[in-house]
Amino acid sequence: MNHYKNNKNLDHAKQLALSISSEGSFQHSNLALNWIGTANADTKDSETVAIWANDSRINTGCITLEFAYELSAFLERVEQESVDRFILCIDSAGVALAQSWKAMKATAKLIKQLLNLRLHNNVSTIAVLGQEVGCYGGAYLLASGFQYALGYKAGSYGVSGKKVIEHLNPSSNAMNALFYLAPYRVLNQEVFALLSESVTEQRDLFLTLQSKPLNRNTLIAEYNALKACFLEDKCALLINPTKPEKNNPVLGFKETTQVGCDELFGFIEQLIPYLKEFEAHSPTSNSTALPFIMGNCEQQFSFLNEQRGFSRYLSLCMKLLRYLSACGHPIRIKVDKRGSGATFIALSLMADVLIIEEGSYIFPLPDKAVSLLTHKAILTGNEWRSS
Repeated sequence: MNHYKNNKNLDHAKQLALSISSEGSFQHSNLALNWIGTANADTKDSETVAIWANDSRINTGCITLEFAYELSAFLERVEQESVDRFILCIDSAGVALAQSWKAMKATAKLIKQLLNLRLHNNVSTIAVLGQEVGCYGGAYLLASGFQYALGYKAGSYGVSGKKVIEHLNPSSNAMNALFYLAPYRVLNQEVFALLSESVTEQRDLFLTLQSKPLNRNTLIAEYNALKACFLEDKCALLINPTKPEKNNPVLGFKETTQVGCDELFGFIEQLIPYLKEFEAHSPTSNSTALPFIMGNCEQQFSFLNEQRGFSRYLSLCMKLLRYLSACGHPIRIKVDKRGSGATFIALSLMADVLIIEEGSYIFPLPDKAVSLLTHKAILTGNEWRSS
């Protein structure tokens, strides 16, 4: 029991596993716990369930290379052992900025693995967002790739951390803190539901959530729902519509762009015609490729993006890219200027072929904010290729 003492995330994962089955094997390392077992007959007959939980006491639960390696290996087990239901309990401040681009790459690999589970296996994937640290940045981006993300009423979640936004754009508006609260995320359709404190009630909910495959129909439905919210925001928040460049043959972001909800929605609208045009088929050597996508994108840190549901836009971008790739249309992305943050992970690092030009610069956060959290501000294209 010492491995779980004084850590709600690990303790909750163990209690949840024991409520699902009296059998199954617990394994633990210095940063995580995992379990795979068969649900009891009185809960979900003959269904194999897997749980993985991180220890948020270590590096505030950040996604380090070790974290990513362990979770990646467990995702391989989930696929190999034909798991029916996978539950990730994640309590994390985001990508480990001390490992900057390497941790960004590792986070992107995890997202790709997760989306592959949804594309090729009938697995129900459920993310349980923590309540001590919460769920931020790349960790929240990872959770948004699950079929269901559920949180606690006391939890706090967001793509862009409050501290960084306030450093870049000082604001005294007390309303800004409300956008990070779990009940707001539910209203904003970024979190599926709030969890009961009863482990038994949580178990019953988790075991009844139906698998939602990642296919053309679900992506079109997600796009239509996001478009409705996008248009509502334009009216309610009096935002001037972004006018797309007419007859623009370039996909993505040719010039370095501060990317927020508007810009991401414009990119999504560039991809949707390809989704409608291409028929899903097994990849072949002669598969039609999408045009090159330009990935010069920097994350735009603003409370308005968090208010509008930034994670939904990022999530749909990465799902569209990986779905098109799975249908046999390789994703080729080039960065020749600069990129940073969650947008770089959700867009550029979803590529099958990523070209980082020699004169480009990649960094974990906007350079004005990097000094808050890490000393290594900028990575050149040459450094990226050799890392």
